[in-house]
Amino acid sequence: MPNPGQLLELVIGDTAEAWRSAGFAVADDRTELDGVVLRFCGEAGGRGIRSWTLLDVADPIDGLPTGAALGAPGTAEPHPNSITHIDHVVVETDDFSRTIPALEQAGLDLRRSRTFDFGDGERQQSFFWLGSVILELVGMVDAAADAAPPARFWGLALTSPDLDATAGYLGDATSPPKDAVQKGRRISTLRTRDLGISVPVAIMSPHPRG
Repeated sequence: MPNPGQLLELVIGDTAEAWRSAGFAVADDRTELDGVVLRFCGEAGGRGIRSWTLLDVADPIDGLPTGAALGAPGTAEPHPNSITHIDHVVVETDDFSRTIPALEQAGLDLRRSRTFDFGDGERQQSFFWLGSVILELVGMVDAAADAAPPARFWGLALTSPDLDATAGYLGDATSPPKDAVQKGRRISTLRTRDLGISVPVAIMSPHPRG
């Protein structure tokens, strides 16, 4: 049985054609990745990830618009670019002490956190499960919390079981695959600006087994 907080839908402020040009099977204004619908609402009203729908969660989470009802299903057709599912959704925060409790109050479980040096300061990552999708919460550890803006959606990491085939299909629309920070995985970055996509998108090889 699905757990509360499972990711069901993302609403994105792009045209369907932009994502179709990146090799996604798009029907009308939506597509589907392993049961998660991506719905494209056009550029009017803002770009990037506009909102999400989580199972049994109806209220905004620290400013993240959270839908209470699903739109129409997406297409489950295989994608020409060979991408199969969403690995993780990235959300930024300037106040972990506010955003983490808000996510937990919505029923999401904090799995782990880590900190690391990042240029001019220390950066934190905290991870939650959205069903089979990971939520990666990121931000600077020493960001000023006073009057910090709400949390905001940032980007997506998608998974292809054959990253070389995906890169070959996309050609100049993506960077050459290279080793990822995650041990045993490789990564390529979609050149979204050239495609008219407003969400930063990374494409990764699967998690290594065992």
